[in-house]
Amino acid sequence: MEEESHVNGPRGGEAPTTPGLSVMEGQGAYNRHSHRQVAGGALAVPLLERAAHAVDPGPDDRPLLIADYGSSQGRNSLRPMRAAIAVLRERFGAERPICVTHTDLPDNDFSTLFQTLQANPDSYLRDQPNVFSSAVGLSFYESVLPPAQVSLGWSSFAAMWLSRIPAYIPGHFWDQRATGAVREEFDAQAAIDWRIFLSLRARELRPTTA
Repeated sequence: MEEESHVNGPRGGEAPTTPGLSVMEGQGAYNRHSHRQVAGGALAVPLLERAAHAVDPGPDDRPLLIADYGSSQGRNSLRPMRAAIAVLRERFGAERPICVTHTDLPDNDFSTLFQTLQANPDSYLRDQPNVFSSAVGLSFYESVLPPAQVSLGWSSFAAMWLSRIPAYIPGHFWDQRATGAVREEFDAQAAIDWRIFLSLRARELRPTTA
């Protein structure tokens, strides 16, 4: 639905403050080592297709915009985006432009993302006229796209990333090992972040005309 991790650290929001620490290892490392994430995301593809069947195209013929919130290096976005595009093509025809915008933190490996879109045989761009890709380097805990412009949104293994580290876990780095007051701080931050995420996406989604 920024790709996932359970470690005690920021992802969707604050950038790491340690000098030289990157948000996600570059050079396609995430694409090569995220098999579990892509398998988990595949379980939600039927839900994305159902949502695509419910998209309201609006009263004009403006492009349909799919937002991929937390794209990381792109590999895990290929199947979901391809599935959504197939439904929209069936409903609105090959002439309707479709824009796919991938969002992630500014330090994301966007070079690998675009290389994946161009070279991967499973890319949603292959044999698809009038499909256009772009990217936005912003946290999804802030506005990343204009209000009322997104036709369909997707985020996979990403919203579990907190906007900030609420506390350090004594003797560990995984939030599931937190207990007591530290665990309560993580739970409270997760609740705040989830409300922020949903409210921002609600502003960006195109309202229905019915």
